[in-house]
Amino acid sequence: TFTADAREDYPLWLDSGADNYAGVTWHNAPDGRHVLIGWMNNWNYAGVCPVSPWRSAMTLPRELKLTDFGGKPYLTANVVDEIEGIASEWRDADGNLGVKHAYQLQVEADMDKTTTLTLSNAAGERLDIIVNGPARHMAVKRNGKTGDVSFNSSFSLPSIGCDLMVDGSKALLNIYVDQSSVEITAGEGITAQTNLVFPSSIYNSFSADQTVTARVRDLERIW
Repeated sequence: TFTADAREDYPLWLDSGADNYAGVTWHNAPDGRHVLIGWMNNWNYAGVCPVSPWRSAMTLPRELKLTDFGGKPYLTANVVDEIEGIASEWRDADGNLGVKHAYQLQVEADMDKTTTLTLSNAAGERLDIIVNGPARHMAVKRNGKTGDVSFNSSFSLPSIGCDLMVDGSKALLNIYVDQSSVEITAGEGITAQTNLVFPSSIYNSFSADQTVTARVRDLERIW
């Protein structure tokens, strides 16, 4: 019989975004690791997403680990270390990122401020990530400015919010961007968001309305 620990903030979300569904894990993975991959979609609009012939993609693999935060147990879900095998060297990120395909953006923001991180492209399409340090909260703005949202009324979500569970005076965000997806993990990986986006071209520029430290690296194709 499984009995959950008594606590007041159930349910505990492994991913607070709109598009990480039906995650599967491997049994008896090497070295006792627990690795998860999810389907990047949502049944509210899965049948009408502007993609063909597939129905979106899978998340990057994430390793699940148990950690303690604020005296309570949580699962972390960071992207697996094997990402290093398809990643280029880091370079400073400011303005045009010089990317054509998938990439990883790493941003360190001060937790005594509210900072808006913006991914954008030449068409003026943009995705805003709001890091509210004082409130320990993160929100992603997916709306008509993001790209195509016309295919379903429930796809436009003005604020996809979650607790930003990080310690210390700074928050480190890892943002994995592809043509139609943005996957975010923060801190140890307790905070995670996966969201589909449909811009006319990949977001290839980055800006912030506060001073941040940011770097970027390209991710190679795996096929």
